[in-house]
Amino acid sequence: MTKNGVAHSYRTHAITMPLCTSIESAFLPPDIAQQAHYMAEYPKALIHFLHRHSPTVLVSAFECVIWQGKDLYGLDQAIAVCQMLRREYQCIGLVIVLGMIGNREHYQRLVALIEQYNLQQSIYVLQGNYILWPLFAHVDIFIRPTLSDGASVSVQEALFCGVPTIASDVCWRPHGVVLYKTSDSADLYMHIQQLLNQKGYARADE
Repeated sequence: MTKNGVAHSYRTHAITMPLCTSIESAFLPPDIAQQAHYMAEYPKALIHFLHRHSPTVLVSAFECVIWQGKDLYGLDQAIAVCQMLRREYQCIGLVIVLGMIGNREHYQRLVALIEQYNLQQSIYVLQGNYILWPLFAHVDIFIRPTLSDGASVSVQEALFCGVPTIASDVCWRPHGVVLYKTSDSADLYMHIQQLLNQKGYARADE
């Protein structure tokens, strides 16, 4: 049995399997030769947003989901952290990729939160059926602030594409991922700030 998140979960929960069981990762390396083709499918407004903002952070979710009364994918955390970071990086940009709206009531709460923090010019919401990995070449950091997770394909794609990746410590993560305390926005903020400092981005107070 291969060493991955699913196999680890099976062992942790004492799930019995045949001795010859093989649990394989769902990750397949993207075809980099197709990057320009997929980038051409993105809205021009997104490309302009990326050109106008620096540094840039990316977060993705299949849809808006409430799990145990909280935002499963941590989109609300991402928005809150963007508000904190903008105090020091005035041109910061956060791209939120949503495959579909999902829980519309929660989506509207997220929109209201963006307006409450006056982040309309700092956040771009891309909603639709887009290939995610080509965006990794155009952002500084990918975050995965989920409250529950498994062998995330997007995390593995981000690592493959060489973008610094920060994820919640809710489960086993691949080597190279920077972990932060699940649901702790302050800890997520600190780790993003550390990576931006390593990349040479100066804060407004420096």
